[in-house]
Amino acid sequence: MNNELARRAKKYATERGQTFTELVEEAVSDLLTRNPRREAPKKIVLPTSGKSSRRMTEEEYEALVERLQLEDDLKSIWGSDRAPSRR
Repeated sequence: MNNELARRAKKYATERGQTFTELVEEAVSDLLTRNPRREAPKKIVLPTSGKSSRRMTEEEYEALVERLQLEDDLKSIWGSDRAPSRR
């Protein structure tokens, strides 16, 4: 425990007629009462489509994102109906 925090806690406990240990026990009890332990979040499995044997590699994903960003940039420059197709 931080020395300054311990010093202040001891002073506070003395002013309330408690021991340091009683103050710490009360504080921990209050904390646990206010914030009961939460269970770990349940794992969510999202449905996918397509063959599970054909997964996109990281390189394929990055290339796809880059292509889509390029297409979006071209649409911004040329306008959506005039953008040249890159497919």
